[in-house]
Amino acid sequence: MNGYWDDPEATVASTTPDGFFSAGDLAVIDDEGYLFIVDRKHDVIITGGLNIYPREVEEALHGHPDILEAAVVGVPSTEWGEQIAAAVVLLDETALAVHCRQSIAEFKAPRLYATVNSLPRNPSGKVLKPEIQNLFRTGPGAIEASSCSN
Repeated sequence: MNGYWDDPEATVASTTPDGFFSAGDLAVIDDEGYLFIVDRKHDVIITGGLNIYPREVEEALHGHPDILEAAVVGVPSTEWGEQIAAAVVLLDETALAVHCRQSIAEFKAPRLYATVNSLPRNPSGKVLKPEIQNLFRTGPGAIEASSCSN
């Protein structure tokens, strides 16, 4: 890859000092040598000085039978820097808070969630996380988010 089309700043930001392109994927190698992509570097949520990978929280939410889809993003917080927020396509809203507490560490659980009919996606099916972050911004048309930590 030679760079981003008509975006020299993104190309410079994604190129290592030795000239290689970095997609920003974060990966781990297990004890048997298998490589697993765990998330994207620019998606990491830093809340209270802790790094939270949205994919881990999304996988925990997907473990609930009433959650059809989930996308997790960081939204600004004056107290924590960012807080975890989840947009979910949900069958039963009452069970969400209990599931959050049982399936993931408390500091990783979403503090906010918004129930949506579907997640916004681009033509290739990728979830548009910036649009999900906009769900939690205040102002006209914003979805009122409910607390998930009740």
